[in-house]
Amino acid sequence: MTRILPILLTLPLGVALADTIKLKSGEVLQGHVLSSDATTVTMEVQFSPTIVDQQVYNRSDIADISVESGDEIAFAKIRNLKTPDTALTPQACQSIIDKDLTPFLHQFPASTRKADVERQITTIQADLVRLKAGDIKVSGIWYDKASFEAEKYQIQAATLLEAMKQQLAAKNFAAAMNSYDLMQRNYENSLAYAEAVPIALKALTSLEQQLNFEIGNLPQTKAQRQATIDRTPIESRQPIQQAIDAENAQAEATAQLAQKNNQRFFTIYAFDEKGLKSMQDATKQIEPEIRGIDAEKLSRNAQLARQANNELETFQLAAAETSIEQLKTAWPEYEALGRLQQRLTASKAADKASSDKQNAPASAPH
Repeated sequence: MTRILPILLTLPLGVALADTIKLKSGEVLQGHVLSSDATTVTMEVQFSPTIVDQQVYNRSDIADISVESGDEIAFAKIRNLKTPDTALTPQACQSIIDKDLTPFLHQFPASTRKADVERQITTIQADLVRLKAGDIKVSGIWYDKASFEAEKYQIQAATLLEAMKQQLAAKNFAAAMNSYDLMQRNYENSLAYAEAVPIALKALTSLEQQLNFEIGNLPQTKAQRQATIDRTPIESRQPIQQAIDAENAQAEATAQLAQKNNQRFFTIYAFDEKGLKSMQDATKQIEPEIRGIDAEKLSRNAQLARQANNELETFQLAAAETSIEQLKTAWPEYEALGRLQQRLTASKAADKASSDKQNAPASAPH
């Protein structure tokens, strides 16, 4: 064990005692793992309210280590980062490298996870090259420039799926449900739809909870609005009443615009009883529709479509033919099925032409 001189700090005892090292000698130490490599682990241990000691332990002396901080916890947050399933611009990859992966290498240069992160960067950089060249990745499948027009249906569906994900993350559940509605009406036979169904179910559940809460609180909300007016001197009530009237008009206009755009869900106004109940009715209507969808079957079909595509890309023609035949039975409505079949036919023809050329007899010498 290599020991570093104590550092004097004014800190309360017990700060950052999240990590535990158990030595083979039986000694147990708690503190904060700062870094580690193949042979050593550096831990910060607080011995008193003012003394923090950094100590380096040989891995050969360690019986067990439980790390809840330091490079291990940082790596746990980034270990699954990769190029998104839908990547339309280079920024999608560059952001992951610049904001997540490279900072880890700078913060933990001696980490045993360094090689793992470097491999992640290398893989994403290869995808970055493709994106910069004009290729795009849609629902896990790569398309070159020439495929854009033919794949517009799949691309638009994937773009809508990304919007759903962002809306769900932002807790804009009404917007997420409108995006799903649009997906279901226009892109039901896309790869993205298979992923949209479970996202819609999450958004719907949260929206129902939100609506139930607001509707349950309606009497209190209305009472509070009225109390605001009542507490105000009569001569000063007009501006407040005007503000309330404007809020009511805005809520009504929002609902009318949603109806005009064929949207069942819109911005929630806690005081808008008509709007809240309208959306509650919409959730009750759409819930059995979503729950009645076989999401697992959709997911299997989407995976089969991706598998067929990958087999074509890697020229596994026999496997691709099998996958496409299975897809014809499992998901005959899949919008890209015909194009998969065309690619298979073209690849088989090219393979035959190449084989014929190789097997052709050599020309007799003149």
